[in-house]
Amino acid sequence: MTRLKQYEGMGFKDLHQFNIALLAKQVWRMIKEPQSLLTRVLQAKYFSKSQLIDASLGHRPSHAWRSIHQSIQLIKQGLSWRIGDSNTVRIWSDNWIDNPPRPARMAHQNQQGLKSPKVTDLMIPSTSQWSSERVQELVHPEDIKHIRRIRPHIIKMDHGSTIKAMLE
Repeated sequence: MTRLKQYEGMGFKDLHQFNIALLAKQVWRMIKEPQSLLTRVLQAKYFSKSQLIDASLGHRPSHAWRSIHQSIQLIKQGLSWRIGDSNTVRIWSDNWIDNPPRPARMAHQNQQGLKSPKVTDLMIPSTSQWSSERVQELVHPEDIKHIRRIRPHIIKMDHGSTIKAMLE
């Protein structure tokens, strides 16, 4: 398989990396199709209390889950959030700031006691605007300029007056 195509091989340079890429493709399919049979079976066994991206390896995992879990780490490296209602994106642990995708950094180390604040906590309530005071209070000064470049957009939903902020 690793021989060149001209010598009747398949031309793969690194089978291990190719395998990881195929597994990452399967993880992406699981993210996009959460109702698939494979996703539901693995969710019941390995990540029933969390999201696929946050799943831990667990105790005595199968070889298949161990392989999939390894590729989850690869997918996480390139993922970043596009903010919907910003109620689910965690400021300190989710990749929502670009270049490269990463979480925001804390302004002060004593903020670790804060209970998992969300991006919505950095916005003026019921608007799509950043709260300058709150951003400066919580976020590291170098990250503030990146956050200010993110433009929230108000989208009215079909079912009433629910407002969602979409960051682009």
